[in-house]
Amino acid sequence: LLVQLAQVNAAGSRFGAQSLEYQQAVQRCDDYIRTLANAMSLTHSVLIVVSDHGQLDQGGYGGDEPALLSMPFVMTGENVQAGEYRSMEQIDVAATIATLLGTPSPSSSRGSARLDMLRTDSVERAERLVAQANQHVRLGNVYLYSIGNGSISETADGDMQVARSSLQVKNYESAAELGGLSVKQADQEMSAARNARIWRSRNRRAMFLALAVLIVLLASWRMRGQRLA
Repeated sequence: LLVQLAQVNAAGSRFGAQSLEYQQAVQRCDDYIRTLANAMSLTHSVLIVVSDHGQLDQGGYGGDEPALLSMPFVMTGENVQAGEYRSMEQIDVAATIATLLGTPSPSSSRGSARLDMLRTDSVERAERLVAQANQHVRLGNVYLYSIGNGSISETADGDMQVARSSLQVKNYESAAELGGLSVKQADQEMSAARNARIWRSRNRRAMFLALAVLIVLLASWRMRGQRLA
């Protein structure tokens, strides 16, 4: 069940995060979450509270301020390992929920399930990491091909294949390790390819800009005079 509480966002955008209206919206949503939690059996279900962005004191969002980019992630219930953890990426939320549901990660997701937050045995951990490796390698091949960067390296694909073989022979420790390495390698290659494509695009635009500036300078030089100066 997905419950989207939009009051906080609406109040923050209109009145700012320091306004009375914002504090009242926060309190109402806090009451709603408490009602939901009290109606749930957290021994057989999981409650996750998360937001997509923060709000500026003066209202609005869209920049790179820490208050906008760093949000709390709260998860409690069945198979959740209580504790405080390192920061997670927003793209990891869907993969983590998929793991809780026992379903595959979304095929186009670059995120990875936060298995360190969940109570899993060695078999479940190995199976999930191998599945993630397979999904990330497939996604990486599609992504790199679509932007003209070939395909995922043999390193990432090879680790994934060996991880699958290790899982089949019930070598769960090896399967989990190689699956994790394959995911990491595929992610690094997708990030590198994306950055390279961005820089190529920027360089092309810079060449046109430099040419335009040169033409203006040449024209100014040919038409030089006291008035132009």
